[in-house]
Amino acid sequence: MISPLLIVVLVALGLIALGVVVSPLLRRGRGEVSNAGFDRAVYRDQLQEVDRDIARGLLQPGEAASARLEIERRLLAAGSPNTWEARPVRSAQQRAVMAGAVVIVVAVWATGAYMVLGSPELPDLPFAARATEDDTAGTMPADIEGAATRLEAKLEADGGDADGWMLLARTDTALRHWDKAANAYRRLLKFVPDEAKPGIEEIYGEMLVLAADGVVSPDASAAFAVTLAAKPDSPVARYYVALADAQAGNMKQAIDLWLKLAGGLPQDSTMRAEIEKRVTDAAHVLGISAPPLPPAAPPQTTK
Repeated sequence: MISPLLIVVLVALGLIALGVVVSPLLRRGRGEVSNAGFDRAVYRDQLQEVDRDIARGLLQPGEAASARLEIERRLLAAGSPNTWEARPVRSAQQRAVMAGAVVIVVAVWATGAYMVLGSPELPDLPFAARATEDDTAGTMPADIEGAATRLEAKLEADGGDADGWMLLARTDTALRHWDKAANAYRRLLKFVPDEAKPGIEEIYGEMLVLAADGVVSPDASAAFAVTLAAKPDSPVARYYVALADAQAGNMKQAIDLWLKLAGGLPQDSTMRAEIEKRVTDAAHVLGISAPPLPPAAPPQTTK
C-alpha cells in the first residue's frame, strides 16, 4: 500500500513533469529537442526535486535513496545530453495530446522509481581533481571565466599543446564546468606520454561522471579500466567501478568492492565517508543491515 507521503511526492513529480513537458511542446519553432535531450531534462529536474523534498522534510533518507539510482539509470539510458534533431512542427492538438501522454507515463514511472534504491549525490569537489584545483587556486586571474574562454579559443585555433590543455582542464574543473573539463582532458590525452595517460584517464573518467549527473557511462567505465590496468590500487577508479555496479543493480558486488576499498583508506578520508553512505543505501535496497566499514588504514608517516 502506498503511503500518503508517497502520494504527495508523486503528485509533485507529476506537476513538475507537466511543466517541463508542456513548455517545449507548446513552443513553436523549426526544431525541437530530441527524445534523449528531453528525457535528461525531466530526470535532472526530478533529481533536484528529491533534494528539495529532503530539505522540506517530506522524504526520509531511505525514501529519497529509492529514487536516485533509478533516475541515474534513466539518465544513462537517455544518452547524450546534447542530442538535437530537426522535427516537424506539430499542431496544437498534437502537442496537447503528447503532453498528456508523457505526463501519464512519468506519473506511472515515478511510482516504480520510489521502490528502487538510488545513490546519494557525488561530492561537490571531485576526488581525482582536488589536487589540480589546489594547484590553480593561486595562479588564475580574477576573470577566470573570460580567461578560460580565451584559452579555449586559442587552443582550438592552433591545436594546443599539453601545457595548454592541462591548464584549460584544471581551470574548467575549478569552475565546475564538468563537460568542458572532460573535453579538455580528452584532448590532453593526445599530447601526454603513455606512462602519464592512466592518471589523466582517471580524472577524465570522473569528469564524465560529473558531467552526466553522477551516471557512470560506458565511456567513463572505459577510462577507469585504462587506469586500473596500470594502477590497480587507484582509489578513484575503484570507487567509480563500484558505483557503476550499483547503478547496474549489482548491489552485493558494489558493497564488496566499496568495503575492500574503504579498508585501505585512512579514517579521515573524504572518500571513506562517501563509501559509508553508498554502502548504507545499497544495503537498504537489498533489505539487509549495512555492514560496518573495515578498520581504516593507519595514517601514513613521513620520514
